[in-house]
Amino acid sequence: MNTNLCSLLRTTILLMGSAVLFTVAAYAEQADDVGQNLGCGEFTTREPAQGEIRIDKAPFVITQPGEYIVTKDLAAEASAIAIQADNVTLDLNGHTVKYGCGVKTAESIMTYTSRRSGNIGHAGVLLPGRPDATADFEGFRWNSRRPGIVVKNGTIADGAGRGLSYSAGIQLAGAAGATVENVRIEIAAPDTFGLVVGKDAKVRHVTINNKSTHVSNRHAQMASIQTSSDCEVSKCLVEGGPQIGVKAGSGTSVHHNIIRQRATVTNCYGVAGYRKENVRVFNNKIMSYNGRGIHLSEKSSGWLVHDNYVEVRETRNKEYRRMQTHGIKLEGTSNSKIYNNVVLSISSDGGEPTALNMAVKANASNEIYNNTFIALTINEEGAYSAYLIDNDASGSIIRDNTFYTNNICYMVSPDGSRNVTFRRCTFAKISPDDEVLFYANRAYKKEGGNGDRLIDCVFTGGIDPRQHYFPGQGASWRSSGDYTVGWSLTLHVTDGDTAAGGAEAIVTDEKGAKVTTAKADEEGRLTVDLPEFKVGYDVKSAKSSIIEFGPYTVKVTFGEQSRTLALTPKAPMSGRLDLSGTGGLILTPATPTAGRVSQEYRLALTGSGLGADWRIEKGKLPDGLTISDGVISGTPTTAGGFAFTLANGDASKKIVIEIAPKGEPSLWRKRAELALQNKIPGRVGMRFDQKTDR
Repeated sequence: MNTNLCSLLRTTILLMGSAVLFTVAAYAEQADDVGQNLGCGEFTTREPAQGEIRIDKAPFVITQPGEYIVTKDLAAEASAIAIQADNVTLDLNGHTVKYGCGVKTAESIMTYTSRRSGNIGHAGVLLPGRPDATADFEGFRWNSRRPGIVVKNGTIADGAGRGLSYSAGIQLAGAAGATVENVRIEIAAPDTFGLVVGKDAKVRHVTINNKSTHVSNRHAQMASIQTSSDCEVSKCLVEGGPQIGVKAGSGTSVHHNIIRQRATVTNCYGVAGYRKENVRVFNNKIMSYNGRGIHLSEKSSGWLVHDNYVEVRETRNKEYRRMQTHGIKLEGTSNSKIYNNVVLSISSDGGEPTALNMAVKANASNEIYNNTFIALTINEEGAYSAYLIDNDASGSIIRDNTFYTNNICYMVSPDGSRNVTFRRCTFAKISPDDEVLFYANRAYKKEGGNGDRLIDCVFTGGIDPRQHYFPGQGASWRSSGDYTVGWSLTLHVTDGDTAAGGAEAIVTDEKGAKVTTAKADEEGRLTVDLPEFKVGYDVKSAKSSIIEFGPYTVKVTFGEQSRTLALTPKAPMSGRLDLSGTGGLILTPATPTAGRVSQEYRLALTGSGLGADWRIEKGKLPDGLTISDGVISGTPTTAGGFAFTLANGDASKKIVIEIAPKGEPSLWRKRAELALQNKIPGRVGMRFDQKTDR
């Protein structure tokens, strides 16, 4: 399949008025890329071949290289099978190996600050290392580089005793290049891992049914699958688990998996990697019963997170009464790219949905683009499609994303946020009747929310970017803040037919004060951002204000040639500026924002040196649209591409407006309501359309 899952899904999330349109059937048709042939398949049982070594009892110690085969179901009081050799293939042969059948472990008191010990509890299959005093195989030497280990074709399960704390179904942390494939792991003990592998491991077609509910210490980061560096986790099903689905090491790829954790503590992400580098997370479905999405932690870098479908909800737990349900969280990461993901964060009991949660430092150089973020609250206090916390995003790029919500588009946390730029992003309501606030700032730190910008962004369905909230009352809520909405001016500067490389532009305001400058590249192209208005809060007066900007004067000089433009920005502007020419200049983009049948459309026409006489000279506007007072507006009735020549005075420009077909009614709200009732998805591995009550 050439079209990846989430790129297709993004194209099927449409707007009618301000309602989100989601073509479930089209998504289901393409879901095979993630949803088929996942987890373990059918197991095979056979007689041992010549040369294979039988395993018919537990515990059993493998001390020589070779091929081993389990010949019956096994049960061990503690650990079951230990590997103390290189180049071992262990065929479970369709049988079930149980461990921890004779040792009962009580749930310990929860703690939140200390980390767990280095001891390893019992396991179904393990490389012995530093076991607890009561564990098996105590005398065997730890080897951190055992190559060539393969475990396949059967089930590992913890027994009635549930084993010691920090046990694991399969514990191969000391192996190098191990392969675990076509295996089912069933665990329910407190403080347990499902599968732990060392570096360069391949984990494929593994099903983990994790019914554990207790984590003594959330800093232990209990995971259904935990890898070391340079591993691959693919085509796996992770069902349940009290904290993390897949905890990835540096250089690891996590792809084409379904992960559905059922968390009981916080830090409960579907995929996480703490202080890890160059992790790839792509083409996964992370659809929690209870838990968060993807976490890029502090001191991590070089992550690629793309083409995932993330649908999460999170309830309060013993530690926190209110939770923030992160879809994708960037926390101190750098040089990472987040793109082509669809993220739906849904409120639950005590949960605040935050589809994009960002806390990075200056010069982090992250890129977040072409994603769809949806934050939906049902009878809860808040839902934020973008939530910024203790943030200085001056070195990061947030562009070409779509943010949906039925509550607040853009929230600055109590710890503040600075220098965030949203470029060419769309902010939309989930449903037309939603009462959506664009911006809220609850920072209490000094200068807690300054310098944020929204450039060339689209605000649809009645969302007003001037609507804002600054608390400002009381000593604990006194922080200044501001954000600016503006538009880009992109000019291709020429002197006749010659590119004016190095041409300089100086922008001044109506009082003649310099606003900004720019210099054209070798091809004569230059871009400047021009603010339209600024919303701010002043601590001394405890009042917010809106400052309108413009008109601007833009003087472009190349050698002895120069030209001056007078502009009042209301939309993105672009065009060719011939310094040898005269007269007016139309700056409405040749390909403006696309529209949709039955969805209200509005395009403000821009230019310099023009009058009020805007007209269509050749071609036609899309059916249902008219031109009046410098605005093309209306409700399109026909899909297609409509080309025409836009004219004003002696100036003219060819324009093409694309109108997409009418979409389907919104399904997000109903899907969220069903999800909160745990009615979807019912079982992993189902096609998406089977999980949705249409």
